[in-house]
Amino acid sequence: MRALWSKSLPWYSLLATVLFLSGCATDPRVSLPAAPRAEVVVPGKSATPSSASDSQRAAASKQESAPSRDKARDTPKTVPATAPVAVSPAAEQLIAQAVFARQNGAMDQSRRQLEQAQRISPKAPQVYLALAEHYASASDWGRAEQFALKGVSFAGGDHGMRSALWKLIAQSREARGDNKGAKEAWRKAGVTG
Repeated sequence: MRALWSKSLPWYSLLATVLFLSGCATDPRVSLPAAPRAEVVVPGKSATPSSASDSQRAAASKQESAPSRDKARDTPKTVPATAPVAVSPAAEQLIAQAVFARQNGAMDQSRRQLEQAQRISPKAPQVYLALAEHYASASDWGRAEQFALKGVSFAGGDHGMRSALWKLIAQSREARGDNKGAKEAWRKAGVTG
């Protein structure tokens, strides 16, 4: 019996290997969708896919060299508003601790905690609002505006957050004597005056 098993062992292992590999094979009748290609759109340039033929590329380059008669074609489309990134619970706790520290006069501790919150949640607009408020309370209006503008870039479609950030930008501009910029910021905040 042992001699039979040892002689047939290569056949069993070959059969097992073939069955295993056939299970790993894909069905040629099933086609997977192609992954979408990322394109960089530069205002004033037409987007040409990388798989375009030489004749298509030549036509596109002639089109680019000719003066544009249709300004709508040259204007990039508006990006739809997206939901902002949520602040992590750890960053949220650090923000609360930083506000408490600032209210008690511990400005350096407050700043360090907010910077740590920024490292934890670098795309959360709440962090940038808290940083902007911190610098505004220290009358560092330039930094307050910078952090508020960064927060606006991450606020997406959160109108309440965008409004709070634009209000802080308006206050910063007023404090620095930029009345025209402040008026524009108040308008973007949704405040009519």
